[in-house]
Amino acid sequence: MQLSVVQPGAVRSYQTRTFGRCISSANGRHFVVDHAVGQEGPGEQPGPVEYFLSGVSSCGVLMVEREAKNRGIPLDWLEVTVQAVRRDPTSRTGGPMTFQSATVEFDFVGPTEAQATELVEHYKRT
Repeated sequence: MQLSVVQPGAVRSYQTRTFGRCISSANGRHFVVDHAVGQEGPGEQPGPVEYFLSGVSSCGVLMVEREAKNRGIPLDWLEVTVQAVRRDPTSRTGGPMTFQSATVEFDFVGPTEAQATELVEHYKRT
């Protein structure tokens, strides 16, 4: 058995007694990750794809929020939605499942259209 300390910016996941379910831990917080029912999991909790995409959307919110503050741009509301389509598993020729496409949508209240565009461009460059 190997014991290690999880460093900031690192996440640890481990198997549970429920097939298709694991527990992940980050910064001393734990959350349940399930495979979907179609992947033989319980499907009761968000899956790896949802957590991955939530990382992208939350990064968008927090990064743009900070940049708006730094630039003095008014920001009353910001919502970031990420939608992704996974490659058709029947066309799988080996290797991991990948995304066929992904879109990121920013919904702003407060900044002008030019300011919102400036913030989105910052997000895309960073």
